[in-house]
Amino acid sequence: MKAFPPPRQVPVYDPGLRTLHWLMAALIFVALPLGVWASLMPRGGTRSELLFVHKSIGVTVLGLVALRIVWRLMAGAPPYSEPSTAGGNEVSWFGLFSLPRLVGKDKILDEAASRAHLVFAWAIAIVLALHLGAVVWHAVVRRDTILTRMWPRYRPASIGGNS
Repeated sequence: MKAFPPPRQVPVYDPGLRTLHWLMAALIFVALPLGVWASLMPRGGTRSELLFVHKSIGVTVLGLVALRIVWRLMAGAPPYSEPSTAGGNEVSWFGLFSLPRLVGKDKILDEAASRAHLVFAWAIAIVLALHLGAVVWHAVVRRDTILTRMWPRYRPASIGGNS
């Protein structure tokens, strides 16, 4: 069995840019559901308060975008690595072994594989979003027990009331 290869230097973004990225992601993940929730409510009290917070977070994100652009122009970006085996790179499985090269370096095949990877990644993301939406629908709207079938620590009550 092959040992894990020694750690290699991986180029990364500036720590400030990474912090801004994750801060913006967190704010967006809060703002989006707030906006959807507010849009489903009748006009007035709670809806106005939710929209106030939603808009404030949105303006904050907009300001962070401007800050991030300026910071990126000053700090630069790390170099990209090649994307696939047709791109000429080795593909290792956890450092235990390398997958055999089925094709030689081929720019056209590399570009096609990159496009296919993008299409399949989006397909998985869409299926995941639909799946999570169905979970929320069952838990919040239908209020049925469908979620308990997959919940890690759920222990069903015994049938007939016997413990």
